[in-house]
Amino acid sequence: PAHPALFPEGTLVYGFFDDCQCWFRGKVDEFVLGDPSVYTVRWSDDMTTDYFDSDLDKLMRVVNNAADFVATVGENPDDAPPQVYMEGTPVYYHFDDDHGWYYGTITDFDDDDGDGYKVVWSDGSEQTYSDVRQVKTMVSQAITQVINGGDDPDIVFEVGTPVRYKFPKNWWDGEITSYSASKGEYKVTWSDGSWNKYADVKAVKQMVDQGALWKVGYEDVPEQVYSIGSLVY
Repeated sequence: PAHPALFPEGTLVYGFFDDCQCWFRGKVDEFVLGDPSVYTVRWSDDMTTDYFDSDLDKLMRVVNNAADFVATVGENPDDAPPQVYMEGTPVYYHFDDDHGWYYGTITDFDDDDGDGYKVVWSDGSEQTYSDVRQVKTMVSQAITQVINGGDDPDIVFEVGTPVRYKFPKNWWDGEITSYSASKGEYKVTWSDGSWNKYADVKAVKQMVDQGALWKVGYEDVPEQVYSIGSLVY
């Protein structure tokens, strides 16, 4: 499927060219959503390079180069570090203490006080990161998920999607009854009328997958599990 811009316009890049054995700085100048989508990078010599969906690994490499360059050299040692990643860039990160993996989005950048990148996570929490290399890791993990066919950072399971989950004593059937886009939070109502809210998309995906597996061969006419519009890879 066509993804929204994973590297929004303005994202910095830094690339090495074999023909001249030289480095050029640049930025994502334009993004056109389509099948395939295309990112146009404009370099400091005004030349352009097009990166298609199949080139995400190459585009990620030149963006990572820019992050490393800023982290080690910077545009000007006397100036605040420039913004490498633009608002809207997805991130994906594993938190310690068994909090698991969370998706998030870069929502702001503050270079005045050196605070850095503000990220809103899928559970609604917010955190600011000043280490561009840490941000590089989080962004790279989100892009790698897309390249490898993992969960889409913008995936949304439709209301009505059946789920199944094993609680400590028994398996329970339920369905997704609402979704909050602002919080990235799903409400699941169970067969006994109780409900829970989940912000971890991986946990929701697991419950949906278990619901799908349960339906296979369970009835003569299987119930529709995945709604029209669900993303596939």
